[in-house]
Amino acid sequence: MIYGQEAMKTIKEQCDVLIIGAGAAGLRAACAAAEMGVSVRVVSEGACASPEIMGFNAVVETEDSAECFYQDLYAAGCEISDVSLARTLAEGSRKEISFLERLGLDFDRKRDGSYHTLHTLGCTYPRLVHIGAVTGSRAMAKMKSFCREQGVEFQENVRITDLVLCERSVAGAVGICMETESFIEYGCKAVVLATGGAGALHRITTYPASCAGDGYMLAFRAGAELIDMEFQQFEPCSFVYPKALQGKIVPTTLLRSGAKLLNGLGEEFMERYGLTRENARKGALSKAIAAEIQRGSCTPHGGVYYDMTMLPAELIIEGHSIFYKPAKAAGLDITKVPAEMAPAGHTYLGGVRIDAAGATSVPGLFAAGEVTGGVHGADRIGGCAGAETLVFGRLAGETAGKYASGCTDRRPLSTEVLKKEYEELSRRKTGVSVAELRGRMEEVMTQYVGILRDEEGLNTALERIRQISGELGNAFGGEEGTAGLYRLRNMVLLAEIQIQASLLRQESRGVFSRTDFPKQDDKNWKKNLVFWQKNGEILHREQA
Repeated sequence: MIYGQEAMKTIKEQCDVLIIGAGAAGLRAACAAAEMGVSVRVVSEGACASPEIMGFNAVVETEDSAECFYQDLYAAGCEISDVSLARTLAEGSRKEISFLERLGLDFDRKRDGSYHTLHTLGCTYPRLVHIGAVTGSRAMAKMKSFCREQGVEFQENVRITDLVLCERSVAGAVGICMETESFIEYGCKAVVLATGGAGALHRITTYPASCAGDGYMLAFRAGAELIDMEFQQFEPCSFVYPKALQGKIVPTTLLRSGAKLLNGLGEEFMERYGLTRENARKGALSKAIAAEIQRGSCTPHGGVYYDMTMLPAELIIEGHSIFYKPAKAAGLDITKVPAEMAPAGHTYLGGVRIDAAGATSVPGLFAAGEVTGGVHGADRIGGCAGAETLVFGRLAGETAGKYASGCTDRRPLSTEVLKKEYEELSRRKTGVSVAELRGRMEEVMTQYVGILRDEEGLNTALERIRQISGELGNAFGGEEGTAGLYRLRNMVLLAEIQIQASLLRQESRGVFSRTDFPKQDDKNWKKNLVFWQKNGEILHREQA
């Protein structure tokens, strides 16, 4: 780090389309944009959630149809999904399987040659096309190889801190090289956000720490709208013990195979909440588990038992090795002993509002994957997070490529103010640390903005988050560096928006639960909440 008056190094890069995020959505966008004949650069910080994708929902069974898929999506979303986005996902999923196969991906098949599909929760028919339990990582490797063949450039260890506008259109971005803490500016004609979600706002999450909501706030501060930010899905079955496994999951698809959920007394409890192993979607299942824990019928480490011991051992050891092996390494053989599990922070269903082509409300800004909102509404059926990255990754990449092709001149970048801010933040060496503030924020979100919420708790959370926001002006990066200050700024602002949205929606719908408004209210709340900012003020509207 350079302190004092010595000039800080600035790295300058140029491309037609800048893609922020190298998960499945970012890679699919890069593939599509490169095929449009424009120059593409993908920047990323590091780990992402995409390697955990179990498979991609697609209409491949003869009795299935895109219309049936859409109806499942819309019903799961409690009828507040964006219809155009839901239809686009249902109709485009099969095409993406063919795309991956053209890249050389071989999906699991039955002896008769048909796809070996899994029947995920909320789907009328089996749809999850997969390669064992390693589909995400295999698909990413194939797409990255294709991108390199197309001349796409990759740059890792970069955290983008701001988008740069020119006449209200995106003209580039600035960020930090994590290795050297140099200031980087990217001049471009279009930007695709593919930064994933924000599960890391919670103390226990299925996501890497880097999935902390940066993309939402990059778009929000640039003038884009956010939608459905109160709807966050919690993965129902995440290990709570041993500690080394916290955040690791075992998929709920095993319930259909005969696995059981038991409370701490050894009782099956799903029926108490109107659920069966065949019909329970993730949102309803997470609520049931949280309620069972809250009523005191929990395991010694505060969860419930996920009992898979009655299933064939090879189904777990071979078919679900990605989940079995970490547990075995931690001293737990889930083929012999029930696992203690509880819901963990997982997928955000809300995000940047896009149209069916992946465009945001800001010219030159596009988005795909979990950073977007609207397609799922109030809940998500299993297997659609993966499909979403492919379908909307392709659309965002194509649309960004067309947009960039139509820009004859690259707009000038004005980054002096942003660089000065970075230099000032990098000189801070005293005050409250980012680690301390982030820990406090995670505790607030975990305690008050989890699966079960109420007005009193949300107001308490809002007050404490605003206190943390007020302390940001006296914070320093410490071990997390200057980049940590930018990340915490994003996390705190995102937390405030999520809390405000949760206070406004006075009902329970899908994954969202207000214990003080326990029923779904179609008369008053069959609609969406949209947020944006003007002159630093957070504004919102209701959208039917």
